[in-house]
Amino acid sequence: MRRMKIKFLSIASISILALLMIQTEENKPRNFNNIIKIETDATEKIQYALPAKILKKPFFLNCGVSDEVKAVLVKYLNQDAALFELNSNNRWSIASLTKLMTAVLAIEKIGAEKEINLPAGRQGIKEEIYKVSDLIKAMMIISDNNAAEAISDEIGREKFVKLMNQKAKELFMTDTIFLNPSGLSFLNQSTVSDLAKLVNYIRANHREIFEISRQKETVITELKSGKTKKLISINFFAGKPDFLGGKTGFLEASGRNLISLFNKNGKSILIIILGADNAFKETENLLKCAGNI
Repeated sequence: MRRMKIKFLSIASISILALLMIQTEENKPRNFNNIIKIETDATEKIQYALPAKILKKPFFLNCGVSDEVKAVLVKYLNQDAALFELNSNNRWSIASLTKLMTAVLAIEKIGAEKEINLPAGRQGIKEEIYKVSDLIKAMMIISDNNAAEAISDEIGREKFVKLMNQKAKELFMTDTIFLNPSGLSFLNQSTVSDLAKLVNYIRANHREIFEISRQKETVITELKSGKTKKLISINFFAGKPDFLGGKTGFLEASGRNLISLFNKNGKSILIIILGADNAFKETENLLKCAGNI
């Protein structure tokens, strides 16, 4: 028992030293995947990750992300400081995370009750009419690209994309650029820091967007025929009691991106992952670690 206690104190000393070293290298990204390795009685080395803030008491987390992950941000929404961050100001292709901005502009520039025509498509699909509110559901639940394009076409695609970039500037998303409303271009790019600003704006002004995205399933109505369609979420976390909403995004060139909000310890925690092989697994691991703080 005494031996374990001595070893714990030794680890604490090393960990505090590592944290001080990280804080003096402000120009380097805080990559918490390989901060410190400590020899233990186990045959393998254990990686410990330290948070990006100073804690009153030392603690140890076996936290990390896979090497392919391009950027990460984990923070409580009521706190300025991040719990964890990796390449937080590095731009990366955001894929369908784009649709969060598309939903914002749909509400603010068109209106949720506006009826929009979806032109006839292939395989005998006839023209359909939906309210903007239902097209937002399609974007948030199944990441429907046609819904995003139909919304932008309502005021002109070029003008809509211009408004998306203008909104990004208004929100001080200085490292963000949009080229289309769906995210199907690798050139739609942002940073986890900028995306956190968008999340904060949506939470403050359009909470219904995240309320939609937290649902496991929903129903939309085609107004021409009166028929309803059931949409099943592609988000692994949808329907879970602690999930407060979010958005998935994927392109072959970008990997898997994920924005997630959770209720953790009575507070709202935000986790943003860019460029992962399995963004859900990475998010689960980080959420578990954050719960130990």
